[in-house]
Amino acid sequence: MALWRWHAIEEIEHKAVAYDTWLHATRDWSRWKRWRVKSLLMLLVTKNFLTHRIQDALGLLAQDGITGTAARRPTDDVPSVEARRAAPHPTPAGWPISCPASILGTSDDRGLITQTERNLATADSST
Repeated sequence: MALWRWHAIEEIEHKAVAYDTWLHATRDWSRWKRWRVKSLLMLLVTKNFLTHRIQDALGLLAQDGITGTAARRPTDDVPSVEARRAAPHPTPAGWPISCPASILGTSDDRGLITQTERNLATADSST
């Protein structure tokens, strides 16, 4: 917990330094110009963020064999989990061959999840 608090404090400090730098760099600008530039940049960042998250989601769907218009349709056209698990899963380019099967969606991780939850509960109770 102390690490999270420290990290939060660091992030607040970074924000303060970035804001002070912004104010210094734009000290000759009017308040209106500062607001306008900040607003336009936030619109651009928001658009790019949403675009990339959609691309990432479509990439994950493609790994499950759901591509093209099927990835954009309602879920009644999506194959069942069992059908997707039965389909061959090629190793994504750049991933090591020793990649765990669970990453490729070919294994049931409920046992691993249960064990991890037990370990976390034990760690929480000992602190």
